[in-house]
Amino acid sequence: MKNMKRGLFFLVITLLGFSIEALIDDSLFRADLVTPVELLFWSSVAAFVLFAPYFLSPSQWHTTIKTGRQHGWWAVFLGIMTSIMALLFINALQLTSADNVTLLVQIEILISGLLGYFFLREHLHWRELPGAVAAIGGLALIVSLPERMSLLAAGMAMTAATMHVTQSLLIKKYLPKAPLLTLVWLRAGVLIPITGLLLFMMGDFRLPALPILASLAVVGTVSTFIARAAFFHAARHMPLRMLSMGLLVSPILNMIGVWLLFGDVPSIQKITGACLVIGGMVFFIHEHVRQSSLPDNPAA
Repeated sequence: MKNMKRGLFFLVITLLGFSIEALIDDSLFRADLVTPVELLFWSSVAAFVLFAPYFLSPSQWHTTIKTGRQHGWWAVFLGIMTSIMALLFINALQLTSADNVTLLVQIEILISGLLGYFFLREHLHWRELPGAVAAIGGLALIVSLPERMSLLAAGMAMTAATMHVTQSLLIKKYLPKAPLLTLVWLRAGVLIPITGLLLFMMGDFRLPALPILASLAVVGTVSTFIARAAFFHAARHMPLRMLSMGLLVSPILNMIGVWLLFGDVPSIQKITGACLVIGGMVFFIHEHVRQSSLPDNPAA
């Protein structure tokens, strides 16, 4: 139960960070101020540079060097994996709508359940299923169901979702005691040359205006660094399927934020869907905690 409380705490931080990032990204894209690759590059630069004084300080220097020696290849692998995942997601967005991609990536719940079962011995109890079904059904009401969609876009979105869950699995299984803040900082350093090279190849490398850089610095701090580290911490303390279920709240927070900032009033259908998501999540968590508290129950 203690681990679950910690996991939920880090999940809340993750959701807030991802929502802040989504709103800033939305505002930048609406004004056509940056490209998705520029956003990924400059936010990674901001996260790496802003936190460099801390990780290179005398009190943290030895931890940073030790983490680099012990887990440097993991940082490189996770950085490459994140770059591919982000590019797949961005290209899927270009081929179809953001709503459709949001729905597609929720295949994470199924994937996390399978990976958790086969690799971490996390068992899904049948009593949790109604909550999961209600939450996914509510999400389908929030986003628009696609009438026609490119198979390529669907494949890209679902591959990105699979890689996202796989990152959580790798962190939980192979890096249970690694200093995650340091690892995430090193991962941001790996993202810089990869995305920078891509910008050069695309001929889009430019220095954004100072206000845009400030916005990207917020994205880098809140999402690339803090929210990502919180996400990996949450994966350590709760089952993967529970973490994926929790991420279903993200579209609701985004919907509320877009309404408050941009005046896009949600429809009755979306509000109904949000209520279903929240109700399904509460039921899912309640049943999971109840089953986990029973003696000799492997559901935890």
